[in-house]
Amino acid sequence: PANSEVALVSVKVNKEGLLEGQDSRQEKIIDKNLNNSTTTLEHVKNKEQLLNDQIRINNEIYKLALSKLDPNICAKLEIQNKSDLCIKHIALEKISLDICDLIQSNITKQECANELLLKKAQEEKNLIFCNQLDDKYLLKTCVFKVLEQDIALKECQKLDLKNELKTDENLNEVELRYECENMIMYREGLNAKNISTCEAIEWPYYRAKCLAGIKNIGLNSDLDQDGLSFLDEIYEGTDPNNPDTDQDGYLDGAEVEGDYNPLGGGMEERWWLMNEYNKEIFE
Repeated sequence: PANSEVALVSVKVNKEGLLEGQDSRQEKIIDKNLNNSTTTLEHVKNKEQLLNDQIRINNEIYKLALSKLDPNICAKLEIQNKSDLCIKHIALEKISLDICDLIQSNITKQECANELLLKKAQEEKNLIFCNQLDDKYLLKTCVFKVLEQDIALKECQKLDLKNELKTDENLNEVELRYECENMIMYREGLNAKNISTCEAIEWPYYRAKCLAGIKNIGLNSDLDQDGLSFLDEIYEGTDPNNPDTDQDGYLDGAEVEGDYNPLGGGMEERWWLMNEYNKEIFE
């Protein structure tokens, strides 16, 4: 029966409901069904007990493998997924790519290798490990994790230039090496309160952030009341302390709003300026 408990109850009811003098063959059939149902119940209970025992044994093996950091013990686990996770845990603890290679699942094996490279890069403050990551998101995460620590500007040179030759397809792809260099210069300039270092930063955002940090002003503050924030002034190349940088009688903010060049010239020249700016940023 699909549901042995229901079947057992049903058989008992049928047996008790027999009228006196009813065919004894029917009673024998019911007795046989009753015995079969009881046997099925015992079988189900035995299977449940066996499953619980297997789970308990696997948990004990898992704990033993982790306590001894022995991937060979992980291999004794009956569930493949759990065996792979056990090996991955040990590989990360022992920082071993060789142990990652013991994993059967290709997906879990790749996850193990990626997490290991991230860990090595952070612990050794070495961007060369980040470079071995193919995934762009993981690569950027790795670089930023290393940059949270104090590393020298020259370390950025360990990052490959993925797009040294610019094409229409990769024009807007920011190179991590340049971002790395700008972030380190920003941190060095801010910590030393060195305006010259800040002004040497190529990217306007980090240059503005560095200068604003030293001068203790907000990026959105408008010092000269010309309609441009401090960050906008750095992006445009205008003077944050002069409302009319090119002295043409118009506020810098009004010229930018009207698509005119606040550094001199008309609308057409402003578009040329912005194109050159974008080219410089992404190259």
